[in-house]
Amino acid sequence: MPLISVIMLTYNHEKYISEAIESILNQSFKDFELIVLDDGSTDNTGNIIKKYLSDSRVKYIYQENIGNKGFGIDKVINKAIELTNGKFICFAPGDDVSIPNRLELQINKFRLDPSIDIVFSDMWIIDEKSQVIAQKYLPEFSFTSNSFLRLLFKINLVTAPTVMMKRKCIEKVGLFEQGLVSDYHYWLKSAKVLNFKFIKTPLVKYRIHQKSLSRAPENRDFLVSETIRILKLMRKYYTICDLYPEIRYCKDKNRALSNAYLDFGNILLTGNFPIPDLAIKEFTKSLKHHPNLAALNNLGIAMILDGKIKGGITFLNKALKQFGSNDKLLS
Repeated sequence: MPLISVIMLTYNHEKYISEAIESILNQSFKDFELIVLDDGSTDNTGNIIKKYLSDSRVKYIYQENIGNKGFGIDKVINKAIELTNGKFICFAPGDDVSIPNRLELQINKFRLDPSIDIVFSDMWIIDEKSQVIAQKYLPEFSFTSNSFLRLLFKINLVTAPTVMMKRKCIEKVGLFEQGLVSDYHYWLKSAKVLNFKFIKTPLVKYRIHQKSLSRAPENRDFLVSETIRILKLMRKYYTICDLYPEIRYCKDKNRALSNAYLDFGNILLTGNFPIPDLAIKEFTKSLKHHPNLAALNNLGIAMILDGKIKGGITFLNKALKQFGSNDKLLS
C-alpha cells in the first residue's frame, strides 16, 4: 500500500496533462500512487494519459462529467478520495506542475511533527506556455494556532494544488462540499480542529489559463457570490471566542470582546472579499461591549460601503465629534 495518494483531477487538459503527470512520476520521493480522474474530457486528454499506464503507480479513471464546469467539483474530489489507498492525500491538478522534491519536503514535515494534519505551500504562477508570471502567490504573513482561523476569513491562504493532508482529516472533518468553493469551505470548517503547516518555498507551479475554473468568465461572478456566502455561513459556525481564543485569558472581558469584534470587523471589511453588512454587525457588537472611537468610525465606513449612506455619515460625524474635531460631513 502506497504511503501517499496523489489525486490529479483533469478535464480537457490535453495541453498540460503530460507535464503534470511527469512532474509527479519524477518526484524524488517514490512511495506513492497517482490517481488520475478524468471528469469527462472531450479532447485528447484520455489518450495522452493512457501512455503513462505502463507505470504501475498510475491509475486512470474516466467518468461522465459531474463537475459541471466547477459547480460540482466537490463531488469529483470526493470520488477521487474514495479511490485512494495512501495514509496521506496530495492534490495535483492536471494543469499544474509540482517541483521534483515536493512530496519529499511535505512528507518530511509530517515526520518531524506528527501533530501536523495539513501541509500547504506557496506557489509560482505560470502561463499557458509554462513561463513564470510571478515568483510567489501569497503575501507575506505569519500565523499562530490562535490566529490562523481568523486570517482565513481575510484571505484563502491554503491553495488546494499545494496541499498534502492526512487521511485522518477526512475521518475527522468529513468530505468536501459547497461546489466551486469547496476547498475554501473545507479549510474554514477544519481550521479549529486541524493543525496546518505552511512551507514558504513554492512547491507548485500554478497555471493560469483561460479554461481555468477560477478564470472562466462565466464563473467569476458566481465565484465571488459563493465565496461571500461561505464566509457568512462560517461566521455563524464560529463564536467570537472561537476566532479569538485569547479572550479567555483576559481579565477585562468586555474590553477584550470589544477589541475582538473590532478586529474581526476590520478583517471582514478589508479582506479579499469585503462583506460590509457583516462588518456592521461586528462593529456594533464592539461598541456594545466597550464604546470606542475606532469602531464608531469604521461602522460609519461599513454602512456607507453597504449603501446606507445617511446612517454612515451620522456615525462618522459622531466619530469626528468624539475625536474633538469641529468638522462635520455633509449629510
